[in-house]
Amino acid sequence: MSLRFGDAALERAWWAWHAAEQTRVLKSGFAVLLTGLVLFAGLDALLWPDRLGALLAVRGATIALLLPALPAFFGRRAAERLAQGAQAWLLYVAAVTLLGLSGISWIIFPSLTGGRAFAAVLALNVFLTALYGATGLRFRYAAGLGLAATALFLAGILLRASPTPGLLLAFSTFGLGANAVGLVVSRWLERSARRAFLRARELAEEQARSEALLLNVMPRAWAERLETGASRLDRVPDAAVLFATIGGFAEAAAGLSPLAVVELLDAVVARLDALVTARGAERIKTVGATYIAAVGVTGAPPGDPATDGAALALAMLAEVDALAAERGVVLRLRVGLATGPLVVGVIGRRRYAFDCWGDTVNTAARLDAAGEPGRVLTTFATARRAGVGRVTPRGPTPLKGKGEVDAAWLDP
Repeated sequence: MSLRFGDAALERAWWAWHAAEQTRVLKSGFAVLLTGLVLFAGLDALLWPDRLGALLAVRGATIALLLPALPAFFGRRAAERLAQGAQAWLLYVAAVTLLGLSGISWIIFPSLTGGRAFAAVLALNVFLTALYGATGLRFRYAAGLGLAATALFLAGILLRASPTPGLLLAFSTFGLGANAVGLVVSRWLERSARRAFLRARELAEEQARSEALLLNVMPRAWAERLETGASRLDRVPDAAVLFATIGGFAEAAAGLSPLAVVELLDAVVARLDALVTARGAERIKTVGATYIAAVGVTGAPPGDPATDGAALALAMLAEVDALAAERGVVLRLRVGLATGPLVVGVIGRRRYAFDCWGDTVNTAARLDAAGEPGRVLTTFATARRAGVGRVTPRGPTPLKGKGEVDAAWLDP
């Protein structure tokens, strides 16, 4: 009879989700219940004026017993309380309501004749319908309260109203039939809601995986732009681009199997990725043994791209030296660093790629090609602007497609 999930943590997550989904309904239902208890006092005065005092006393006691539940539905931490214990509060409210209606029934049953008797059956039907179909109570809780309500109703009719055998049989048949239908509906509703929860959970997990994959391809700010349909390209007036080539990689890989070569390259890229991410930069791509990164294109807190780029370049040299010492291989990184304007963005439709373009990219690539292992080569203007590391002027340096550029070495 239980629809519980086998995993206790999943069961708790389900009830928290269910309470969140039902919050508006629960609040409305509780407000309607309190309002109804007050308004129906006027009906008591019209139908049973001789029993009005006792009826008002029962209604007042019912309202008083329901007031402790008020903060759970409308308090400052109502959402938290309902997420943690909505079923307990619903069970409490339903039980108090059942006791109140039973007390009212006990008072009015002696005067039930003709149409009033069938009005009482209609009231029971309304209660059972709300209990099984609207409260969101756990199936077994709703079943227990529904059967208890029917039993109390029949007992009250039998003991207080002295019905004819035919009338008692009609009431019993109706009560049992209403419960049978209600039990089926209640079980179906809870089962459907649990399935909806599992589907929502699977969808959320799938969305999280998709987002994680997307964030592996591009910065979060650009992923958000892609999702909103914003422009895929943008101009960045000032950024830093680093081309870092692993010197000695071919020699280190000569005696290794192809799988070991790829594993070594993966280890280098992983260490550089961690460093780049920690410093708010972005890995653009890898081409062979060259690692390309950019500073100032991710929407991170603004800084001076020259300073941040130079600091990152020196840190990359140290990181590869540390990895080479750990692996017992000879690896030296050479870095070309350039600063200036860029065009950045996402290209592709089926497979996305975050990239950058412009003369700054070309300059960084040429500086890398003209550099030396274990050193950072940049323009003299960038080195002077960065204010990081030890600057050694190199003088006019020929770069392919650029002519001679006033370059400088940047050392730790």
